[in-house]
Amino acid sequence: SFRVPEVMSESGARLVEVGTTNKTHLHDYRKAINEESGALLKVHRSNFLMEGFTSEVSIGDLHTLAEESGLPLIYDLGSGSFADSLTGVLPEEPTIKEALDAEADLILFSGDKLFGGPQAGFILGRANLIAKIKHHPLLRPLRIDKMTLAALEATLLLYADPDKAKNNIPLLKMTLIDLHELKERSSCLLETLRAHGINAVLEDSNAVLGGGSSPGVKLNSYNVVVTPACGQSAQSLDARLHQANPPVISRIVRDRLHFDLRTIKPEEDSELSEILISILQKDQI
Repeated sequence: SFRVPEVMSESGARLVEVGTTNKTHLHDYRKAINEESGALLKVHRSNFLMEGFTSEVSIGDLHTLAEESGLPLIYDLGSGSFADSLTGVLPEEPTIKEALDAEADLILFSGDKLFGGPQAGFILGRANLIAKIKHHPLLRPLRIDKMTLAALEATLLLYADPDKAKNNIPLLKMTLIDLHELKERSSCLLETLRAHGINAVLEDSNAVLGGGSSPGVKLNSYNVVVTPACGQSAQSLDARLHQANPPVISRIVRDRLHFDLRTIKPEEDSELSEILISILQKDQI
């Protein structure tokens, strides 16, 4: 892991913090600007949550201040939400389009996380600033490989068609899954397990994106919940599920195993069912 201040320190830049931890105003930025200032930087809280008595300066207001001060504005979005369809489930997450509309001079975001591609980083912005970055001596040793470039290209081509993107980019497919379909699939798995003597129920649940994206956001979901038979334990069953081929990952809550089909492809339901039956049935112990 790394910290932005440490990265900046390595570059020779000096980070000047403005405002307080929970409240920052435009005049805090204005007071901090002097003849040594090189840029304004805003970093989105993409992997942690701050609640309560808080305030922050919008990227639009910072753009106005940057123009007044003659300084470039750098906006680190972090997760990089690109699909319009994600806005409905992640209303508080700033989007790449919003950052572009705000005319930030440089926009930084991840190629994975909410963008849904391979692990990489994007830099968008003014041509003259991008040209400076392209000619920096560190570009070559830090550049991404051809396989990553190919994966990024494939992801971007999918985004050209929103329906294709939703059906083929795993992040979008899992996040935007139809809840009625998910409940039907979960109910089918439930009935199959019950038919083999496994004590299971279907429960409403919440899912989270994870991966350092959208903290605090919970998606409505369904869990098939299995109560271990007498003499079994959730921990021992979970360990055996990890050793299956392919491995199955459950979530243990109060000594019960929870399974969310949101992250399982429909064509994998049958294989999952067979693995669960082979391990969870009492007479298999």
